[in-house]
Amino acid sequence: MTDKWKTQHTLLSRARDPEDQKAWVDFVDYYQGFIKKVVIKMKVAQPEVDDLVQVILVAIWKNLSDFTPDSSRAKFRTWLSKIIRSKAINYFRDHSLYELRLTQVSDEYNLNGAYLSENNLEKTIEKDWRRYLTQQALKNIQSNFSGLAIEVFKRSLRGLPTEKIAQDLGIAKSSVRTLKSRVQRELIKEISNLRNAWES
Repeated sequence: MTDKWKTQHTLLSRARDPEDQKAWVDFVDYYQGFIKKVVIKMKVAQPEVDDLVQVILVAIWKNLSDFTPDSSRAKFRTWLSKIIRSKAINYFRDHSLYELRLTQVSDEYNLNGAYLSENNLEKTIEKDWRRYLTQQALKNIQSNFSGLAIEVFKRSLRGLPTEKIAQDLGIAKSSVRTLKSRVQRELIKEISNLRNAWES
């Protein structure tokens, strides 16, 4: 992990300080991509995705100093999901799409016909955040491994059996297991590092 990541252990608490502009820039750098993925998944019209992301980021910036981290109660992403939900409802209402979105059941956010249900959105954001964190961690560690090791691990993530991976890549099954284990151990450590950096 680079020094950039090692020095961000108090990013969330620092970002709550309106005087710490560097922390806010880092916060946007780390979270903007995730928020954009959520907005796209909500089927916001493509030309307006970036605008809604900016609206959400402004709302976060205005309210972040009021957020008090408390591991025994609300998590940051619970608070974040409320802001995203609020701004998305405003967007759909402004575009006369609110009732349509409440009744559609076409994607992951439309669970049981409750597109903007607070509980459903929070659960989905939590799941998507774990996926996003894993993707970022994998990007961070790729340079530590050969292309073969990463390819083995990615194929294992897709559910391919060891025998199939070994056959397709022309390596021994024991090599598949070894490479997969090495990448997995490093990935787990990097996910932990990112959690400390982004969520503390």
